Amino acid sequence: MSTAGRWKRWDVRWLVLLLIVFVGCGRPSGVPRLPVYGTITHPNGEKIDGSVSFVPDQGKPGPSAVASLVKGEYRFDAANGPIAGPYRVTVTRTGAKAAFLERAGSPKGQPKGPKGAAGSRQPTEWKFSVDIPAKGPYQFDFKLP
Repeated sequence: MSTAGRWKRWDVRWLVLLLIVFVGCGRPSGVPRLPVYGTITHPNGEKIDGSVSFVPDQGKPGPSAVASLVKGEYRFDAANGPIAGPYRVTVTRTGAKAAFLERAGSPKGQPKGPKGAAGSRQPTEWKFSVDIPAKGPYQFDFKLP
């Protein structure tokens, strides 16, 4: 094999390696995730459990972030939090309390009265909008209707 043939193969390998290094895995470089935290306040004082999700507004770039909601509190760190920008926030109630509230007041476990989310009398999901600044504070508290 000629020396020119060996160099062509070597050049192609380096080119592929350089492309992989420069393209990376798709995560935005230099855009830090933020340590967002806060509380969810229910009108009746209940400390709800569930989840909180931050999804970038339609057409906006960035990762989504989901955290557990435990006794009305949630917390993201710099590894799993959202980045700065506008987000749609969804609070979802889960667990035994949600099931109990859905059955409350009905002898056969069927909800009565006007229906909320998921066919229950009590809503189990709420939506908000928030704009996360590039510099703190990163505390966002939400009051449920």
